[in-house]
Amino acid sequence: MHRVLIILLAVALLAVGLGSYLLLSGDEQPVEVGSGNGAGNHAHDREGPRAAPAAGQLAPNQHLPGSSGAVEPGTRDATGATASPARLRIEVATPRAELAVDLELLLWHGPGPAITAATNAQGIATFVVPLPDGPTTAFISAAAGQPLAVDLAPGGQFEAVLRLEAVAFAAGRVFASDGRLLPDAELVVLADHARHPGEPDPARRPLRIGRTRADGTFRVPLFGAGYLGARHRDFGAASMQHTLTLPRDPSTGIARVDFELGTSTLPVVGLVVDAAGRAVASARVRLSPCQSGGTIIRRAGAPLPGAPVDLVTDRRGRFEARGLPPGPCYVEVLAAATRPAQCAAQFFDVPARERGDWRIQTSAAATVFGTAGTASGSPLAARVQIGAPGDLLFCEASTPRNGEFELFPLPAGRRRLVAQPLGSPGTSDRREVTTILTLGAGRSVRWDPRFPPAGAGLEVHGRVRDEHDRPLANWTIVARQHESARTVQVMTDLSGSFRIPSERDARFDLLAYAPNAAPTGFAAATRRDVTAADGPTLLVVPRNAAGATVRGQLRTRDGEPVPGKISCWHNDRQQTVHLAADEHGAFEFTNVPPGTAVLLFTYERFVAPARRLDLQPAQQLELGTITMAEGASVSGRVTRMDGSSPDAMEVAIITGTDGQHLPGGYVAGEYRFGSVPAGRHRLLVSGPGIAAAAVALDVTAGTDLQQDIRVARGIKRTIRVHSPLGDAGWITLALRQPGQPFTAMLGQPLPANRLLEFEACMTAGTWQAVAWDSEGREARANVTFTAGATAPIQLVLKSR
Repeated sequence: MHRVLIILLAVALLAVGLGSYLLLSGDEQPVEVGSGNGAGNHAHDREGPRAAPAAGQLAPNQHLPGSSGAVEPGTRDATGATASPARLRIEVATPRAELAVDLELLLWHGPGPAITAATNAQGIATFVVPLPDGPTTAFISAAAGQPLAVDLAPGGQFEAVLRLEAVAFAAGRVFASDGRLLPDAELVVLADHARHPGEPDPARRPLRIGRTRADGTFRVPLFGAGYLGARHRDFGAASMQHTLTLPRDPSTGIARVDFELGTSTLPVVGLVVDAAGRAVASARVRLSPCQSGGTIIRRAGAPLPGAPVDLVTDRRGRFEARGLPPGPCYVEVLAAATRPAQCAAQFFDVPARERGDWRIQTSAAATVFGTAGTASGSPLAARVQIGAPGDLLFCEASTPRNGEFELFPLPAGRRRLVAQPLGSPGTSDRREVTTILTLGAGRSVRWDPRFPPAGAGLEVHGRVRDEHDRPLANWTIVARQHESARTVQVMTDLSGSFRIPSERDARFDLLAYAPNAAPTGFAAATRRDVTAADGPTLLVVPRNAAGATVRGQLRTRDGEPVPGKISCWHNDRQQTVHLAADEHGAFEFTNVPPGTAVLLFTYERFVAPARRLDLQPAQQLELGTITMAEGASVSGRVTRMDGSSPDAMEVAIITGTDGQHLPGGYVAGEYRFGSVPAGRHRLLVSGPGIAAAAVALDVTAGTDLQQDIRVARGIKRTIRVHSPLGDAGWITLALRQPGQPFTAMLGQPLPANRLLEFEACMTAGTWQAVAWDSEGREARANVTFTAGATAPIQLVLKSR
């Protein structure tokens, strides 16, 4: 009977990632540790986590890359207390009796450190668990799956079976930047967030789920959604892909992905010292690769440039790591065993062609305390946090009813704190109070967040500044509310500040105009999707950025002038400006911001192709004559299978000549387009609960085309589109049958959190979803619409 690999993985998403390796030789080298809950997760625990063991000795939560079998801890735990270990033998089984070989398992229990062990050739892993505090319940999982609970007692020997069933598979290749396929590279997974009580924090060490074959190919099981990556001791890091974004072969359902590892990299060698220059031994170090500019990529489905690397300094305060991608790296250090606790947080650059030598100086940890309450001073239960989940120094405190909280340990420097009323996530209460505090080493700072009344007295507020942070007074702020046609205009005061009353938790687009400029042209600065809960909003105006001028003339094919209407849509500003041509057909747009703009032309039943413009500062662009040809009207009725008409529908025509998107009107079961160019086009229809459909149209100039449409009930799927860079204001999502034209096309402006949620309704089957933005980034995935399929689909925009 074969012993097999199993994880019961019920409702959990699995995340996957790429880890890093360390050089381990002698008792002076650092060791890699799987990170447990960050000390900051326990805001009231001033002692912090237990101290790490001496360098060269494996701690209970350590597991060397490439090893398998039991992880043997020392005879004493991290605090020095005598440990009476329990031995736990885990047999992993799968439904088809496939052996689970070389699979890393994770074990944690209460306040104890996390432990990893790998299955041997028989699919068995052995844990040696120190239990100095007596009996406890331990939890074991593989790749962040649903954990198995096992009751342990000191000195005992225990056995359990962990059952695992893959929900999908991933296949592909791992190769070096020179094209060489790499055998024996590890495939690893990284959880994007903790899913179970007491589970180690989101950025813990990745867990291995397989290796590449001799030809560099792999096929590994996936137990849910998360981050999948590859690593190899001799090569630099590859980006880690979220499993929800991987394209799947529609015939097999297997996700396909290739990982390219960088060329062999020199190590990064660090030295951690305290304020007096003394080496800090046994300090925890977390290295988090970042985006360009030092922005840490948060785990919302976006690719990761590399998994966080967790290290422990040796007795001379040193650490060493390989495999970090060149570029910015956020470094956090926590020495909780020292008195007082020491910590540090700063950015470093990983060099591409030379060894990195870093000196990191810690300082005594700071504390923030206070009382959350209402504007009148009454205490209020709230959640207060500093940093981001997954950071080593992330701190969060949930206050009791008296509103008191304390955050410790915190690094010195300027830090942003956020407070929210308890229960606000998922509710209509989106109040949020933020502040930036300058924390001193070893000092305590008081902050008392005060919340306005829920749903009342809310306001959108902020300030307008130039690029040198000088306030701009007497500027006009136009606020356009999303949920209604309401538009509010206010003026900035002498400090450049403005306030806009908001009767409810409404969303606004903000446009800033100079004192002498009419608020009808292009704004000098814009911000989209702003709410009162966002706190102060900053609008920065580049004072010396001259706009472009665009001129042209509208004429018929016979040369007659056309007094048509011209709309200029600016992709970067997400703003449309309209004007009418004069009696000679001439028009001129002035002060158009640099970037991409699209011109649309209309006049009765005359039409002209849209013009896409890439504008430079101070450019004078002469378009010459725009020829407008006679078009046609298109109209018809929309009915369900039972003959009734839907209450709400969206209709649009995608022109076959230039791919222009023409929106139409729909009222009481009838739709109409007033001016459509001649040619072969596609009419797209969609609506709540209605399967999106497309109808081919042959349009002849000067005619009135009648086209009735019958629609059917569809299957809904949620598709989330994430833009990691967040610099493109409009996102388009389209769906089509493989190899066919698009049947559905949806669009939304990008909100501040860079995550859009579309609800697509299609007929049963497999559809290709394609999302793109105005900056040329794109994402694709095959989506199956079938009854009972409710899990959201995640797309992450990437450069083509």
